[in-house]
Parts: sequence; structure tokens; C-alpha cells
Amino acid sequence: MKLNLPILVIVVLCTFYSAPCDAYPSNGETESESSGEEENSESNVSEILALEGEAINHSDNEYDIVHKVVIEHSIDDDDEAGVEDDEEDDEEDADNDNEDADDDNDNDNKDDDDDIPPYKKYKKWRSWKKAKGLFVIILGGFRWDFLDLHKVVDEKTFGSFEYLKEHGSFIPHVKPVFPPEDYPVWTSIATGLYPKDHDITGDVMYDGVSQNFFKKGDFTKTRVASWWESVNPFWSTAAGAGRKVAVFNWHDCAIPGAMLEKQSDCSPYPSIGPSNNSLLDRYASDSTAPFIPSHTTIAEQADAAFTKIHRNGYDISVIYTDIIRRNAEQYGPASKQVFDALKDVDDILQAKMTDMKAKEANGDLNMNLLVISDYGLSDTKTLQDINIDDYLDEEDYQYVIYTSGYAKIIPYALKHDKILTACMGMEDVDAYITRQVQDPPLWHGVEVPEEFNYGEGRYTQDILLVAKPAFQLISNQSNDKIINVNGYPDDYKSKGAAGRNPYLPEVKLPKVMKKEQPTPAQLQQREDHHDYHQFKYDMQTQAFMMGPDFKKGYELENEIEVVDFYQLICFLLEIDAQEHDGSWERIEDMLTISGSPSISTFTITPFLLMCITSALMQFS
Repeated sequence: MKLNLPILVIVVLCTFYSAPCDAYPSNGETESESSGEEENSESNVSEILALEGEAINHSDNEYDIVHKVVIEHSIDDDDEAGVEDDEEDDEEDADNDNEDADDDNDNDNKDDDDDIPPYKKYKKWRSWKKAKGLFVIILGGFRWDFLDLHKVVDEKTFGSFEYLKEHGSFIPHVKPVFPPEDYPVWTSIATGLYPKDHDITGDVMYDGVSQNFFKKGDFTKTRVASWWESVNPFWSTAAGAGRKVAVFNWHDCAIPGAMLEKQSDCSPYPSIGPSNNSLLDRYASDSTAPFIPSHTTIAEQADAAFTKIHRNGYDISVIYTDIIRRNAEQYGPASKQVFDALKDVDDILQAKMTDMKAKEANGDLNMNLLVISDYGLSDTKTLQDINIDDYLDEEDYQYVIYTSGYAKIIPYALKHDKILTACMGMEDVDAYITRQVQDPPLWHGVEVPEEFNYGEGRYTQDILLVAKPAFQLISNQSNDKIINVNGYPDDYKSKGAAGRNPYLPEVKLPKVMKKEQPTPAQLQQREDHHDYHQFKYDMQTQAFMMGPDFKKGYELENEIEVVDFYQLICFLLEIDAQEHDGSWERIEDMLTISGSPSISTFTITPFLLMCITSALMQFS
């Protein structure tokens, strides 16, 4: 009798585990996947057939099964046999033609299906309605661990962020693009493309053909149409679809070909200095450090952005603040100044969420809120300096564009090999080429890793240096050909550094046998393993989503990328997304339209094993 209860539990769990569940559709369930027993049966057939070749053309609705007609004929009557053979050939030809036509139809249906936005395949799409506004708050430099790093023990230090977690969806890890700095990341958010596709490959770029520079903060250099030929931002698509859009203090909504019609709707990120007709001087006259916006300034901009939605009926309003990043750069990620900046942002968020709740209670507003970021920063106190001046001869290069994490080198003709050879002496730096630029080829040239999604960009330079974890590139800036991306003067050194590699390859601990001394290579691997785990997430951020389209109290288990935000914004605005590099699968689980998790996503195996183990122990 002791065995009865465990066996009963096992039977029930196994039955429950194997039974189909229609009440809770899976996250990816579509209309075509749950439209009746007949389609389920055909789907099973397709899965079996796919195992044999995985190359069978089919549509989402049905498989075409061609039945071959076997025509019996007499071998004694040659004439009749000949006629029947001809008829059989004609019928086979007709069948083949029908098969070809069916295949063409299948391919056409598949192509049409591929063109359908993924969210329109959900059963809930038919009853889905666009919310009355999308409020996007972008926090510059909001590293993934800042809330935990600055949290006061036994205290709700950042109540607004806790509220967002409790009443919305939380994304613990968001990976930026390379290089993680303003314009490359912002443009990836705005287009859903990697830098290799949108061609904005840095805050400072050089066009070898026109010999012109792109320099962040100088509108006379950034607002040249040729830089933006591959860029079609979401605000341009939304405006073209009749949506009302406002942008405050972010990117440049006045770039050629993507300018918002009303000037009052477009407040781009300010340029540097009054000489460029800036609305805000980013450098104080008595300091080499960038200007840090005040709590009051940010709150006023947030109020203006929110008013655009609830009073003026705008579909989307975007606001950016760099108060966290500026403090992290000047005082360090762990500084009290960053804590104060986080508290300022938390207070402003609380005020806006209070406004949202009041408007929703009155039935005036039902909006979605996105709180996202661009990239994180590393603490330069933990990084060892590598001076690029010690390895490069200024007679070999036209320009060097560098920041803490990387350097782009534009060599003179036939100087590539010499520069690469010199860089091989930099043990803690990886040297890459973006393309083969010499004939004969550079035999020791390593191409930029594919996961960077960078090397094929139009304005990438010939040689790329990337600092390894725990190291950073510096320069004396001994000549005008060495250009710091952030434009810092020679004597200024940031205490928080961005622009570092977000795609660090994993380094595992070496296997050392007992009673054996580790080799020098194994000791180095141990050190690399430590550095990898210390810095692997430094460039990553967090994101919070709240509103009618997001699940409450939901934490996304998987990591997403900044290129995923674009399709999300397009979905919430109900506009067609342009071609992009994002993945719907990475974000769908947090959306209410995707449905509740099905039993298939629930890991029941541990419970089965526990029950089986208990039963066996009692039986023995």
C-alpha cells in the first residue's frame, strides 16, 4: 500500500504532462497552429515528412497530396498499349504540371506568410487595439547592475523601478551593438539594424572618399545626407503612417530625409558648444568636464513629453536624459553622484507614473511606458592602460580614432602590414582588419568577428583594435591625427568608460590535474577567466515595460538586444516595420497578445523524477 500514492502521483503527472492543453495557448501559438483537428493532423504529417529531408515545400494551411493514378493495360494488344501509354504519359505530365503549380502556390503562400508581421498571427490579434499613447524614456548609461550596486540594504531605494517590476515586464539584460556609444546604438534602436547595415559605425567616422568627418555633437558635420542613406528611423515611418511623433533631447530627428514636419516636435540631442548654435552648452566654461543636466531640467522635459500624449493626442513621445551617464563618466559608476542621479530619475519616473495612473482612472488615457537604455560603462579604476602611442608611428597612418575600448586606424597606402605587425606586440589588444586591402593579402590579418555585426559597414576603417577585458586604450594625443571619440581634452580622463566590446568570448577555467603545477598558459587562462566574468556584462543595460500590452510581474528570462526595440515600437504604434535585424522570439513572451505560457513550457521533469525516486525507495 505504500506504493499506491507515489504511483498515483506519477500516473496523474504523466497524464497531465502528455495531455494537450487548449485553455492556455503557447507563447507562439498562431491561428494556423490551432484551427482544428484536421490541421493538427496535417501538421503532424508535415513534421514526419520534414524529418526525411527538411526541404518539403508547404503552406501554413495544408499540404497538397498528389495521388498517382496507375493505369492497367494489356500487354497483348500493342496498339491499345501504345494509346494507353500515351494517355498515361499525358496524365503524368498533367500531374507534374499540377505539382509544379502547387509548389509555386506553396512558395507564394509561404512568401506571403513571411511578409505578415509575427504579432498578426496570434489569435488575440483580432481583438487587439492600439493603446492611446506610447511614452518612451531612454536613460543614457543605465548599466544593468546600477540599481543593485546602489541599493541601500533593507530599504526600497528606488521605488519607481520596483513598481515597474511589479506591475509590468522586466528585462534584466539588454545587449548593445558594437561600438556601444551614442550614435551607433541610438540608430540601432531607431532602425532595428546593426551598424554594418545602417552604416553609423561610430560617434566619429571618416569618409575616405570625400575626406569628411562625422563628429557627434557638430551638426554641421552630422547633418550631411550621405551619412544617413541607409537609415530609416521609426519616427519617419510612424509620421508617414499618420502617427503623431515627438522627440525630446534624443538622436537627431532633423537628419536629412527623416525630419519631422513640425519643428516643435523635434528637439535633437544638443550639439557641443554655442559656436554650433546649440541650445545647451555641453561644456561649462570653467571646466573640461561635460555639462550635467539638472533634476529640474529633466523634469520639465518629461512633463513636456508626457503632455504631448495626454493633452495633444500624440501617438508616441520619446525623451532621453544622460544624467546617469554623465555622472558615471566623471565620478565613476560606483560614486555617490551616480546614486544621486538614479534617485533623481526615480523621482521623475514616480511623478510621471502618478500622472499616468490619474489619467487612466479618469478614463482619459491608456498608454504603454517603455523605460530603456543604450549602453553601460566600465569603471576605469579597474582597467589597465595601454598607450597606443607607444606602438604606432605617426608616419604610417592618416588618422587614429579611439576610445577606451577600441581604436580605428586609417593607414597610409601599403602601411597596413607594418601597423598590424606593431600591434601584435600589444598582448592585451585584438587587432582586426575589416577587409583585405592589399594584394598580396595580409597573411596575418584577422577579419573582424562576424558577431560584431560591424566589419561590413560603409564607414568602418581598415584596421580595428579592440581592448581585452581589464584593459583600456589611452593616448597622449601628441598630434592632431589622433582623435578621441568623446572629444575630451588631453588632460581629462573619464572615470567611466563606454565603447567597449559587448561580445566577449567566454573563457573557461583550465583543467589542472591534482598534484600538478599549473603551466604559465593555464595561469593566464585563470586570469582571463576572472576578467571575463568581471567585465562581461559592463556594456549591458536593463529595460522596463508597463501598460496594457505587457504582462504584469513578468521577468524575461532570455537576453535581448537593442535592435529588438524597433519592432516592439512598430508593433505598439501599429505600423509596418521596415527590414530589420531584431528577433520577435526574443521579446514575444512578455507581451499579453502572445498568450499565457502553455504546459509545454513548464518544466515538469524534476517533479516526475522526484516521484519516481520516492516510489522506488519505498518499493525497495
